Formats: sequence, structure tokens, C-alpha cells
Amino acid sequence: MRISSALAVVALVACSRHDREHDGWRARPLEQTAGRVGELAYTIAIPRGLTAHPGSSPDIVEYSAGSPTDRDALAPVVMIGFDPLPPATVDAAVGNAAPVAGDEVVRREAIPDGYIVTIRGPHHIAARVTRARGARGIDCMAVQADSDTDRNWLEQICLSLTIAP
Repeated sequence: MRISSALAVVALVACSRHDREHDGWRARPLEQTAGRVGELAYTIAIPRGLTAHPGSSPDIVEYSAGSPTDRDALAPVVMIGFDPLPPATVDAAVGNAAPVAGDEVVRREAIPDGYIVTIRGPHHIAARVTRARGARGIDCMAVQADSDTDRNWLEQICLSLTIAP
């Protein structure tokens, strides 16, 4: 399952803006929402004002402000995807996060039931969490087009991901 290619699209569509312009989104409360990707149900807390849009496959859901073709460039984009083969190591999780030249991996660690990898690029920051249940998993990627964005906020969003019973 590859939601990483969407990172490039988000980074290109959105303009790089000063960090203060993103404060309005960070000030919004996180609201619990639930959904299903592939064979797994999930819950996650996302900023108020983001709405679900079908992804490029039935195994991906994108939460964004506006439509996928007319986004609020200051808003984060959160993508949830089914992962039929979740990574088994931190190094594999970094590989799945697909850093490219110019990106810096600023966090990479094991967490309960998965991994977190955060990448800061020249014009974006992305937090990615994979949670596994057995041989299946769910990925969350929260991206904002501004490398000065507070990474802790994006990480908080993805770390709230749980696989529902």
C-alpha cells in the first residue's frame, strides 16, 4: 500500500507559507472519527473542518479541507490506508515513508503495535504511523506544506490512529 506518492502531490499543490498562517489549523480541536479501509476499521482524531474523500483506491481515505482538486493549501492533509504487509522493522517503516533527496528523517521509532516516521522536506513535513494487527495494518500520513510546521501536531494526529476491534 503506497500513500507516499500522495505526499508529492500535496507538497506541489500547496504553497509554502509562513508558520503563523498555519496557526489557525493547529488551534482547531481534534475530533474523533471512524472509518474503514480494506478489511480493517479504525478511529482517529483529526482537526475540525477536514472532511473524508475517497482515495485513489478503496483502501485509501483522504481527509482534507475543500475538495481534492481545490484544497485549502494551509490545511493539513491526512491519509489513511490499508496496508496488507505492514513493515516489520523501523528501517522498513522508513523505507515505506519514501524519503527523497532533500528530506530529513527527524523521527523514526517503534511504538506500540507499529512505527512512527516523520520526514521534514524543503517545503513540507509529514508524519507517518503504521499500526499492525496480525499480518495486516493501517497507515496514517499527516502532511502539511510548510517545513516549519510543528511536527508534534502532525504526529499527534497520526498517533491517535487505532485499529478498531
